[in-house]
Amino acid sequence: MSHAPLTTRFVVGVDFEPTGDDALVTALRLARRLPGCEIHPVHVLVSPPGKNALDALDVAIGRALDELHQRMRFAAEQLFGMEEWEQSTVAHARLGDPADAIHQVAIDMDADLILVGHRHRGMAERLGLGSVAAKLVRDAKVPVMIARPKQLEGLSKTDWLEPPREGETLKSERGWSRNERVVFGRRPSNISGLL
Repeated sequence: MSHAPLTTRFVVGVDFEPTGDDALVTALRLARRLPGCEIHPVHVLVSPPGKNALDALDVAIGRALDELHQRMRFAAEQLFGMEEWEQSTVAHARLGDPADAIHQVAIDMDADLILVGHRHRGMAERLGLGSVAAKLVRDAKVPVMIARPKQLEGLSKTDWLEPPREGETLKSERGWSRNERVVFGRRPSNISGLL
């Protein structure tokens, strides 16, 4: 019996700020490791032109879609240089509340993961004024990943005497680890596979 190929879909909230770029970079890194996946960058127009300004709305949506593609290309060039590779993407521009619109795209696309950046605004955010990321983490029916730039400068690694050998458990005052190979899937159905 043949199975349809699985497609992993990432919906990425992009606010045209550094936080949205962090989410795009994270999505591209993940996509590079998962051939055949789709990236769905979403930009939400919070305050569209007036009610009777359909032409202005068309222009704003077109600009948003162009900007999404430019930011994706720039992020890919920053990550991977001029190396050529293909990535299936579908850019989305929506109107309304950003968290609701991003979540709806994730539902419509049957997404596996929503990626968004996060601004650190301090006490106002902690008191419930919230952000798009906080609302998605709280309410989304799809897993949500908060993307941040990797900043490990000034942090030290755990002091292990030596790396663990395969199957060995290391114990220290900081924790326990077990390195092992796990095989997933069906067991062989022949007799030799059962012995």
